Amino acid sequence: MTRKKINIEDKSAIRDCTGCGACSVACPPKFNAISMDYDGNGFFRPSINMQRCTMCGKCPDVCYMFNEFADEKPFEHANVLAVTNNFVDDTNLVTTAGVATRLAKYFYNREYNICGVKYDYTSDTVRHQIADSLEDISDFRGSKYIPSNTEKAFERLLKEKRKSVVFGLPCQIYGLRKLIERKSFADDFILIDFFCSGILSRNLWDKHLDYLRRNFSISKIKQINFKDKTQGWEKSSLYVEDVAGNSYRQNRFNDMFYAFLLRRVPYQEACYSCEFRETVVSSDIRLGDFWGPRYRGWNDGVELVTLMNNKGKNAWNEIKGHFTYSTKSKEDLYESQGSGAMSKDVKKPLNYEQVLSALSSERYLEDIFSDLEIGSTPISNGN
Repeated sequence: MTRKKINIEDKSAIRDCTGCGACSVACPPKFNAISMDYDGNGFFRPSINMQRCTMCGKCPDVCYMFNEFADEKPFEHANVLAVTNNFVDDTNLVTTAGVATRLAKYFYNREYNICGVKYDYTSDTVRHQIADSLEDISDFRGSKYIPSNTEKAFERLLKEKRKSVVFGLPCQIYGLRKLIERKSFADDFILIDFFCSGILSRNLWDKHLDYLRRNFSISKIKQINFKDKTQGWEKSSLYVEDVAGNSYRQNRFNDMFYAFLLRRVPYQEACYSCEFRETVVSSDIRLGDFWGPRYRGWNDGVELVTLMNNKGKNAWNEIKGHFTYSTKSKEDLYESQGSGAMSKDVKKPLNYEQVLSALSSERYLEDIFSDLEIGSTPISNGN
């Protein structure tokens, strides 16, 4: 019998990798043949030690590239909700309505593991972490648009085998579901993902931090909010503050990092033809912003909550009293997210390779932005 393996020498396979980390977690600990790290373009990719690899086939079993997907319509039977927060203090702290935070706190108090995404101010990177306190959950709040390392957190989840609530991108949640299904304890997990049109290169973020340090005297960072609502939800801002009290705030129509984000460059290659936006949903709940004309002007934010199955509905029923909400149609859902976060194929910018190359060079971000005319590219709707 020919055993399957992930061939890291196959450039097309690595190109289509989402960096979810499931292959590394699936590799038996006694061999520890796979590790995840940033590649030259600033995306997480697997590295395989072929001297340790036994060709056991566990890594491709959890990799989406080795699985065929039926043309399913998972949102046909989902409950679609528009949600606002009843509590003013919470509204000011969270980027939309705070459904994720409320779910995390509720289930933490019922002794679930809560796994979310944290910004590491020491390394200026992003990683998944399991909360050891309610204060840790506060660190999970807010969007982060750069790659997150899942390895250590997912390994701990599988080792502890506790009831867990896990937040992640659709591709990460797919990989985790494959892992827990193999271990036969998927019923103990509540999986929550987000409407996602793509993940940006870490190189872009590094360039932007360099720009802030050179032009705004930003030193060691103590606080970042990628979707600050000081200027309103629809004009959400990037806010950065350092330990000396220096700060930077620009809304998404004036900030260079957001300019790349809204124009969908440079996403990783797999993001431009992602199955997980619409065809394959592995989560019990999918969250997002209710963009579009229906809630234009609601500056506190309106959250889009899709309950994908009974487990998602039951979890929502535990916290719904904290929110004002109304049921919406599938047409409302597609109007809000259909242009990017629910479209299988997103057009890749013509200057994609140039942007990736420039971001891995020594050039300043403002020069790349100007020379490649990032600001003149039409802005994509929603995010």
